[in-house]
Amino acid sequence: MTLLGDARCPGCQAAVPLGHFWRRAPKDRGGIFLVGKVGVACPACNAKLRVLQLGLAIVAIGSFAALCGAFAAVGTIEHTKLGSAKQGLNLLLIAPALVGWVVLLVLFRGYGYRFVRLRAVQDGEKVGLVPLFKPIVQEAKLEARTTQDSIDVNASPQAKKVPSGNANHQKPTWMCPECGEENPGRFNICCICDTRRDTGES
Repeated sequence: MTLLGDARCPGCQAAVPLGHFWRRAPKDRGGIFLVGKVGVACPACNAKLRVLQLGLAIVAIGSFAALCGAFAAVGTIEHTKLGSAKQGLNLLLIAPALVGWVVLLVLFRGYGYRFVRLRAVQDGEKVGLVPLFKPIVQEAKLEARTTQDSIDVNASPQAKKVPSGNANHQKPTWMCPECGEENPGRFNICCICDTRRDTGES
């Protein structure tokens, strides 16, 4: 458990940044505690590490209990001084208490990984591994591949077979309207009588 730096791998003592992992890992409804046995792989030695949340549970529950106890004590003191509980005083105490709860909730949701500890996964222990970082490079490659597949699927069969520079070689043969000679598709003038293919004029 560390508050100022990243957690350390128990094997190689390398820093294991858990910020991105913590935002993507499955959590309970409150968004504070991880659900199930969750782990990561050490970026230095690639060892499988399980994330232990005992420290987080102690700090979170202790913080909420201390907050409730503090406001309860303040309320008891004020009620003792005034002699009776007043509605305005109750609201004045409840409002800061709710704000404190929200602040603690946001704190543990975003920075709960600062209070966890890492342990090597034991033999036979099943742990769901969550990547430390978002695989940006792999997603970019997948997107490029998907785009290329879309282009290949939408392209016409003739465009796949024929390069753009050799399109004229694939034109069908044509019959000369003047002499009846069969000419290759790449010719626009009859090779026998010089009659033009499109107009029929010599």
